Amino acid sequence: MARKFLFVALLFILILAGSVVSMADEDNSTVLNNDNANTETPLETSGNLFDNFIGNSPEYETAVAAAEDAVDEAYSAEAVIERYGSLFFDEEVQSEIKFINIINIEHDGKSKNVRDCMISALVADDVDLDYDESLVLMIFIKKDNKFEPLTDPVEGYAWFLTKVSFPNAGKDNPNHMRFVVFPKNSYNNLELNVNLQITDMEHVVVVPKLKEYLINAQQSLKRFLDIIYESE
Repeated sequence: MARKFLFVALLFILILAGSVVSMADEDNSTVLNNDNANTETPLETSGNLFDNFIGNSPEYETAVAAAEDAVDEAYSAEAVIERYGSLFFDEEVQSEIKFINIINIEHDGKSKNVRDCMISALVADDVDLDYDESLVLMIFIKKDNKFEPLTDPVEGYAWFLTKVSFPNAGKDNPNHMRFVVFPKNSYNNLELNVNLQITDMEHVVVVPKLKEYLINAQQSLKRFLDIIYESE
């Protein structure tokens, strides 16, 4: 956020400088040769006045380069996951630090699918964020002994609310989740228990017994077909 503000401020200053130069050009394009006659004598300029005034200055080039670097270094959730994947998905890793707590999972009342739920979480009281800083929450689900994104990453300052669809239902098929939380401004230098929270949690989607039986049968058939498909 701070980088974006600086970049916008830089553009505003450059536009203002160009306007000043343009006004100066209009004032000097006409000169008086004597008291009785006015003769227009255009100022001889090569190229754009704006470029002549500031475009070739080292300070301008440095500022533009810095702005371009800031854009190149923009946050990317995919890049963060790729960079820290070995840490995010280490099954032995659990953090003591907590950026969020009071994680609550409830069925989405707007959906008839028992697997559709809403996950809410509150930012811990002792978390002190800068004015331009937010927390990033990533939620992963364990499938076939691998962690996969359960939903898109979300950002928040005080609380989070996101909709998910769990793959498993029934007491015999718990959903193994992993919550990864960190300040967005720290994404380039994440360190467990310093600026990174990793918390595991299980959630069981409760269904009526008959429906649970049908769901379990469906899931068993799907796993069987997957095994056959992989063996071909």
